[in-house]
This record gives sequence, C-alpha cells and structure tokens, in this order.
Amino acid sequence: MHRRLFRLCLVVLAAWHPAPGAPAFARDMGNQPYDKGLALIDAGDVEGALALWIEARINLAAAGIDDPRIGRAFVEAVARYGLEDYGEIATDVFYWGFSGGPGPPGAHTGEEIRAEGRRTFALADSLVAEHWGEVGHEDPASLALAIKRFWIERDPTPATPVNERLLEHWRRVAHARERFVYNHESPYRTDDRGTFHVKYGEPDDITRGHASVDAYEEALYGIPGYLRMVVDRSPQFEIWRYEAIRPREDTYFLFGNTDGSGPFRHVDGLHRMLPSNSWTRSGNRRIRASDVLQLVYYADLAEAGGPFALRYQELDRLWLASGRGPATGALDAATTRFSTADVREARRPRPPARSDYDDSPTSVLSGQLARILDGAEPRLLALAVSSPRWTPSMTPAVTGGKLDLAAYTTRSTAIVRDRDLNELLRAGMIGANNEGDLFKLVVRHIGAMRHLSVAVEHAGAGGEADSARRVLPGQQHFRIGEPLRRDAGEFEVGDLLVGLPPPDGYDTGDWEWPLLPGTRFWRDDPLRVHFEIYHPANAPAGTLRNLELQITIVPGGRLGTLDPPTPATIAAGELASIGVSLQSRAPDDAHFFDLDLRNEPAGLLWVVIRATDPETGATRFRTAPVTLLEN
Repeated sequence: MHRRLFRLCLVVLAAWHPAPGAPAFARDMGNQPYDKGLALIDAGDVEGALALWIEARINLAAAGIDDPRIGRAFVEAVARYGLEDYGEIATDVFYWGFSGGPGPPGAHTGEEIRAEGRRTFALADSLVAEHWGEVGHEDPASLALAIKRFWIERDPTPATPVNERLLEHWRRVAHARERFVYNHESPYRTDDRGTFHVKYGEPDDITRGHASVDAYEEALYGIPGYLRMVVDRSPQFEIWRYEAIRPREDTYFLFGNTDGSGPFRHVDGLHRMLPSNSWTRSGNRRIRASDVLQLVYYADLAEAGGPFALRYQELDRLWLASGRGPATGALDAATTRFSTADVREARRPRPPARSDYDDSPTSVLSGQLARILDGAEPRLLALAVSSPRWTPSMTPAVTGGKLDLAAYTTRSTAIVRDRDLNELLRAGMIGANNEGDLFKLVVRHIGAMRHLSVAVEHAGAGGEADSARRVLPGQQHFRIGEPLRRDAGEFEVGDLLVGLPPPDGYDTGDWEWPLLPGTRFWRDDPLRVHFEIYHPANAPAGTLRNLELQITIVPGGRLGTLDPPTPATIAAGELASIGVSLQSRAPDDAHFFDLDLRNEPAGLLWVVIRATDPETGATRFRTAPVTLLEN
C-alpha cells in the first residue's frame, strides 16, 4: 500500500511537469508503451504497467497525441485487479485516450475506437448503437468523442475526478469474461450473457438446465419414443429474471442453443431452440415433433415462472384434455401465438442500462442553458432549481402532522468543456434565494466552449436519520452552440428559457427570470417561455421597435427524429403557427409568454420561435425541447 501511494504521488507531480522533450519522445514511441504495458501485466507487474502508461499519457498529451488503446487498457486493468486507489487516474487516462486526437505514429487506433464504441453503445438502444457504428467506420475521431461524452454524462458524481460508473462498467466486463465464455461473440469477448450482465448487472434470479424429453413425459402424454432419438437434442438453457429494470413487471431474458445444438445465444423465444427438422409433418402423422418439444421444453423452463410457466400450463391442459392427444388446430394456434408474442417482445425497446449508481437516490435538478448578450459581450447563462429526493420525516407532536424535510446544504457546480470535452472551466453557481434551491451562473462565452454540465449535491446538515447524512448528486448536460453575434448593428435573439411561473408566495430572492426552469410538464401546467431581443436595427437606445414573432409547437414525432426542427422541416410539415406583433425596447429587452399545452400530444415537443426585424428582414430562429407527460 505504501508503495502504491508513493507511486500515485509521483504520478500527480509528473502530471504537472511534462517530461523534457516530450514531443520528440512521443514521435518515437509508436506501439512501445502500450505493448510494454501489456507485457508487464502478463508478467504480473500490473502497477508497473500503470506507471508506464501514466508516463506515456503525459508525454503523448504534451505532443497532442491520444492513444485509445492505453485509455481502455488502463481502466480495464484497474477494474480487473481491484486497484481502487487508481480510480481518479483511470478516469483521466480513459478520457484522454478518447479525446478524438491523432494516435501515435504507426499505431492503428481506429479499430480500438470502433471496438470500444461497440462495448459502449451496447448499453444504449439499438438505433443509437447502429448510428455510431456507421459513424465509426467513416470518422473514428467523432466516435471517440461520442464515447467520452457518453461516460462524462453518466458520471454519478461529475463534480469529483472519479467516474464511478465507468469503473463499475469495467468491473462488470472483467466479471463477465471470467464466467460467460461459451463463445466470444459479444462486444466484450463473451457469449451473449456477458452483454446482459454488463448492461444490467447480476440478475435477481437464474434458472438453468437442459430441456429434454424423458421417459415419464413419454408415458404421461403418449409421446412416441422415436421422437427422443430423432429430434430431441437436449439444448442447454438459462433464463435471467430482473425485477426492477422495468416498472411494475419482471423482465426475462432466455439464452439457449439455437436450433437445438447450435451456438449458445440470447434467443427471442423457445421456437429458436427447436431443431429446424421438427417443424414439418412427416407422412400421416398428425402431431409435429415441434409440438411435442414445445410441451416438454416448456415444462423444464416453467421453473422460472412468468410466461414460461403460463405457457406450460396451457399446453399441459391441451395435451391432457383428451386421451387421444390435442387437436392440431389448437396446437398450431398456441405455437403461432407464442412465437408472435416473443418476436414482438424482442422488438420492444430494451430498458436502459441498470446500475447501482443509476438506481441510487439522486437530487431533483432542472436546469436551463441559454446564450445571451451583456452589452457587446456574449455570455452563457446557466440556471438550476433543485431539491433532495429523500424521504421526509414525520414528527406529529412538533409539526402538527406536517412532513418536515431534514436540514441540508446545497452545492451547485457548472463544468464547461471544449470541443474535445476537455475541461475549460469549473465554477460554483450562485444561490439566488433563501430557500437554497435556486442557482445561477453567468460566464463569458468563448468560441471554444462546447459542453456544459450542471452538477448539484445536497448534503444533510446533521441529525440521526441516515438520510440527513447522505450526499445526493444530480446532474444535467448541455451542448453549447456558437456565441451570439456581438455587432451592435446586427439583430440578435437569445436562447429560449422554458419553465413554470413561480407559484404565489414562492421566495424568488434576486432571481431575475419570471420562471422556474423545467422541461417536463403535465397537460394542465402553463408553459412559460422567456427570451431576450438585442439590437433592433436603427433603433436609438430607449425607443420601442415593432418586431414580428411566429410561435410554433412541433410534436417530436412529426419530424421522425429527436433533432431540433429547422425552418425547412417546419415548412414541410405544414404546422400551424401563431403570429404576434411584439414591441421591444432598444438596445435589448426581455420578453416572455405563456402557452396552454392541454390540446398537445404527450411526448417530446419543440417550442419554436421565429423573430423578425421588419426594418431589415433579419430573422432569428430559436428552439427549446419540452416533454409533455400523460395525465
């Protein structure tokens, strides 16, 4: 332990003082540090490999070079060998490796990036994985940044230097590689069970065995003995049951030998495990072999409960209802219904990745980001309203039956990153009211800024209750566009802020905006939209100018994409808009309006405004996404 801590200290010092001649050193390195590190691990010197890779990271970074192989291998080694002391450095090295820069000379890093993309986006839905799979072949640098962004935005504690979720992911990978190796077809060099383990963790229950016809079942159901010899291949199976990855229902995943004796894979139903030659009727036989196999195989799978037990019970009744065996029409109908339901279930979007960090209590955070102008200076405005999500305590004798939330303190942090997602700025947000739930930050907006994270932590202020001592993190992430135009003669509009009007009696303190930030609304909620107008043409300071405002609500599904609408897509969609005449005071003025959403469809909506200065014809187009919830 002392040796490890000493080495960590040396690493931290080295990070502040890149080695002399680092660029020349980096040019000559090629594959050497990566390969030498692997050799050290094979020889049992894991910490020696980490020290070598840290030195390489320092020198390569000084030369403007990234190495995704080292980034991946470093965090993999830390997770596999349980070197928790290296968690902070592992996070840093991984982020550096996937910053989208050029790799070491002579090193073919594109395939490493594509492989990591497959490992990363297996955690997302299939459309996202397919998209980044296509991007990776044409533009590995963009894929590398997408991987980095994926993990930055899933860090449960973004205000700390350790990404616990990333390390948990690689611990799951290491565990899967030890246990699930019937084949190596998954992105993690495991069989399909490894993919589900990495995505969802350990299942709540596993049922495993071999499905087969036995002598008792032959006698009970009158099954001809030749079937066992001809078509029963006794496929192996496992059923994984998860209790909480979908609300109010258990989720089952079936793994088995395809076609009875083929590769062990995730299958979308028992029909995939039946031999292909069992589905045809031969000669004058009334019952297909597949009908028999479904019955007895479901008997073995029924131990897992759920749909497997229900299907076995149905088939069992069909077979025992008549001494002559079931009607073929009833069997065909059941087979079709089962396979259709299984295929439909397989096409249903899978739940998002599950983790102890993802599922742990968090703080409620609703933030907004807007580009604004302060005179001639572009600014970024970040707003946040938050509260802890822990159970309040009931003290009737003291409070008269009211629920009291334990005392807590709040810390909100804004983290700004550049186009390579390297940190540019970290600043504490300023509290705006006495309740401690409104925070704001205004910073100078420079062109290099491309990504902003808002992180909030609520820490208990003391007391005996466990909830009073917890720190509950919450976070939101935003993409940053180009700075607004600063030319005083050029018409400009700030980004939209959306939210709810503050309720009567709510302490807004020195909150300057007429709304509480929010993007999720019930149908009866009034949606308030705030924006600022700058530089109406030829308008002396203090005078009012007439502007034209067009307001459109665009259902997300109408566009067939989650991307923001454009003027062209709105025109093509023939959507209804509201035209409003607006007076705005020069040189800048703030405005807001309320919208009634009760007649809009639930789901993603885009609030769109098109502001036009009639004097010059200049038009600015601004959008904001909101989600309307079902009542």
